Amino acid sequence: MKKRKNKTIVRQPLPRYQQGSALINAIIAVGIIGALGAGGNWLYADYRMNQEVTNTAKSIDLGMQTAIAYTVKNQTAILNNQAIAGFASPQAPTMAELIANGYAPSGYNASANDSVTLTVEIAKEPAGCAGEKCVLGIKVYPQGGITRNGTADPRKAARIVDAMPSGLGWKATPGSPAILMKANQSMPNPLGPNAAVVVAATWIGSNKQATTVPPVSYEYRSIGCPPGYTGSNEQSRTVITDKWGNVTTGGWSTYYDDCAPPPPPPPPPPPPPPVSLPPPPACPPPTRFCDSNWVDSNTVNYTWGTYSASLPSCIPERNEVGQCEADSTRSGNGCSCPAGY
Repeated sequence: MKKRKNKTIVRQPLPRYQQGSALINAIIAVGIIGALGAGGNWLYADYRMNQEVTNTAKSIDLGMQTAIAYTVKNQTAILNNQAIAGFASPQAPTMAELIANGYAPSGYNASANDSVTLTVEIAKEPAGCAGEKCVLGIKVYPQGGITRNGTADPRKAARIVDAMPSGLGWKATPGSPAILMKANQSMPNPLGPNAAVVVAATWIGSNKQATTVPPVSYEYRSIGCPPGYTGSNEQSRTVITDKWGNVTTGGWSTYYDDCAPPPPPPPPPPPPPPVSLPPPPACPPPTRFCDSNWVDSNTVNYTWGTYSASLPSCIPERNEVGQCEADSTRSGNGCSCPAGY
């Protein structure tokens, strides 16, 4: 038999151009493994969050079913403020009391997910009602709100509301967490300004479980202006109807006012200008020729333009037609001016 010789295998080094690609492949492999690890952690965290949301939503709904069963059975006693055996406060039963008295569904856990205990509140509505005229409003919510790792988590709370099978969940209003909203309804947050709140709410004993509320309406009036003023004064007020049909009317408030005092009276007219009398007509020419047919000591009619007068006749200084002067200061041989000249 021929003896077999052992062969030695010698590993040849990779060519230089292949060494770089091998390093890159190793880096990619490490990255893929790391990504799978991180992705796995993220996927697991998301899965756990979904489970918490689902479990808490179901727990709150079961708590609401328990509260409804209790309220329906004891409606008359609650409406009339009567005592109920096994309950220290009929309008605020604890989950332990409800379970002990057989109102909870079979196998119900007294705590919601994350060990959050449910609070039950039953109130007569609207405020001030009495007896059978009231509606019983039921609220069920986790004490202290919704937390995640010990910190309030509004996003988780919103997801729980969306996951509730009954659809009775109310969320905190964004920007106004003290107000809860559902569709176009609103109500006060029992946890104050805590935004990480989930409240299941319903009403028993009436058909007033409407999910819509009429929008706010407005009334308008014009009250006019004070005496002597001009313009207008317009006012408005709100009219709010709640889900019970109760109407609340606000006070009147002015939204437009342009009343203005009357303008001052016009100034009196200016006085008329003074009347200027025309100057008196000028005296006739200072000299004139005497009439040739003069008669001494008589008067002769003289005419100058539109003026005429009877003047003493000229007394000639010579025995011929002469000239006299119109000088009223001279007498005897002068001609005087007409009246007014």
